[in-house]
Amino acid sequence: MTLAMGVPPREPVRKWGSVPEELSARVPAEQRGPGLDRDAVRLLVSRGTAVSHHSFRELPRLLRAGDLLVVNTSPTLAAAVDGRRQRG
Repeated sequence: MTLAMGVPPREPVRKWGSVPEELSARVPAEQRGPGLDRDAVRLLVSRGTAVSHHSFRELPRLLRAGDLLVVNTSPTLAAAVDGRRQRG
């Protein structure tokens, strides 16, 4: 079977193999192993066009009056994204 313009369909995610356990977030950080505290999880901060990486424990220091805090309460899905960077 081929899709439009002769492009074959991609393989289902389940055929790609497995995600290494240390990269899987199926359970909270503190349940994944020693030294992984809940407040040590990663935090992405966006200020205008700048993006910086922090840990969750830094949140009180990073928040300013008028900031918008988005909280994601949705459950983790057993899924992966096949991301490829085009070189050139």
